[in-house]
Amino acid sequence: MNTLNSISINSSDVRKSWSSIIDAVVREKPVFIQRTHDNITMISTKMLQSFLEPLTFTISFVTEDDGSFTASLEELDIFVNASSKDECMKLLLDDMKEYAQDFYSEFNFWSSAPNRKKHIPYVLKILSTPDDKLLNDMKCQMQLPDENDNSNVIISAIKRISNTAIKNGISEMSLDEINAEIDAVRQK
Repeated sequence: MNTLNSISINSSDVRKSWSSIIDAVVREKPVFIQRTHDNITMISTKMLQSFLEPLTFTISFVTEDDGSFTASLEELDIFVNASSKDECMKLLLDDMKEYAQDFYSEFNFWSSAPNRKKHIPYVLKILSTPDDKLLNDMKCQMQLPDENDNSNVIISAIKRISNTAIKNGISEMSLDEINAEIDAVRQK
């Protein structure tokens, strides 16, 4: 027997005690509900927000030839262009919210699309999180130039080293693993 089955409340009992069930969900804990073979979980929005809190959004900026900025939101494949980075952030926030609302309104369609299914937790985060908190969760990173761009020799070198590490399968090594490799070479 599944443990979840032993703590689930029958849907008929939920209907009879609807108000107290909601109070329990909001003030105490999630509630598991079973109706024949269907199972659902009720959680408060506050708890949902805490579950989704570790999710962040990665923003990359590129300075265009005309001096404008193009920003990309990696997790949702959203791109905007504006005259300043601050304006890009505002546009991204608006586009994120619009995307999340559109996704939610056609949830059955988008959640079953293989390339969009991974967006579900991000959509739920956007829908349940205040704008100021969303802005704080938008991590910005610089866009490194192409490794053939010699305008910044140091960045180009770092990019080549990073690509080599990825190519050789060593980009995820811990410091202890790196030191062990160095020690092994020194002992030879």
